[in-house]
Amino acid sequence: QMRIREELSHFLERLQIQHPPRALCFELHYLQGMSVIEIAAETHIAAGTIKSHLYYARKYLSEEHPILFELYQAVQERLGKSRP
Repeated sequence: QMRIREELSHFLERLQIQHPPRALCFELHYLQGMSVIEIAAETHIAAGTIKSHLYYARKYLSEEHPILFELYQAVQERLGKSRP
C-alpha cells in the first residue's frame, strides 16, 4: 500500500510539472470523484478537452507507472465503470 501511494504521488508530481491541466483533471475526476460535467463547470474547461486530458493522463500512467495503471484497470473492472 505504501508503494502505491509513493507511485501515485510521483505520478501526480511529474504530471503536474509536465502538464498541469491534465493533472488537475486527473485529480478532480479520479481522486475526488467529480464527473466530467462537474469538472467543466468548476474549471470552465470544455468537456471534450477534459476527456482528452483524462485520456492522455491515463496513457502517461500506463507508460510511466504500469503498476498503478494495472490497479486502475482492476478497480474500473470491479466497479463496472467505463472511461469518461
